[in-house]
Amino acid sequence: MSAGRVGVFEIGAFYQRFLGRREPPKDEVQWFALPDQALNVCTNGKVFLDREGAFTAFREVLLGYYPEDVRRKKLAALSALAAQSGQYNYVRCLRRGERVAAMQALAAFIDHAQAAIFLLDRRYRPYYKWAHRALGEGSALARAAAAHMTRMAEGDPGAQEEEIEALSADIIQGLKEQGLTGSGSDFLLDHAQEIQRGIRSPVLRGLPLMAG
Repeated sequence: MSAGRVGVFEIGAFYQRFLGRREPPKDEVQWFALPDQALNVCTNGKVFLDREGAFTAFREVLLGYYPEDVRRKKLAALSALAAQSGQYNYVRCLRRGERVAAMQALAAFIDHAQAAIFLLDRRYRPYYKWAHRALGEGSALARAAAAHMTRMAEGDPGAQEEEIEALSADIIQGLKEQGLTGSGSDFLLDHAQEIQRGIRSPVLRGLPLMAG
């Protein structure tokens, strides 16, 4: 029993519970509204029996991953947020002696950078308790990111600043390798703006940069 539920889900109710819808997303706007952690839940595990194929058919759509413009919009937003929290606010909070605010900025940077890495890997990010471990099971970029984050958790403020910049550089390199940016800047915000400009969908391109 969990949250008052006993027994099994009807197929539509299962997807409604986690995704807020009973049918697969049909367009980019519907995809954009789906949270990665819920998508991770719905695409994890093994299907043992699906005689009618309805559950699997829905799941196969989700396993196809975000449409490219949706992925780009989310990456643009996360890159901008990571720049703001890590490359900009963390250092400024430290200089003002605001250690608690600095730790909040660092935590926000880790969250945004982590989500961006999963998008670059084309994997849905799991719930935060398991996300760091899952990074270590991903691409070379993801494994390097996990190591940077471990050192952030263990280091002093000076070391943390260095790790923020190192991880930001790795993300920028990953963006470049996928043809998402050509900027020579070392500031993630500049790359976020370039990613956003490359979005074809006028609806997604017209959203605020940090909307993701």
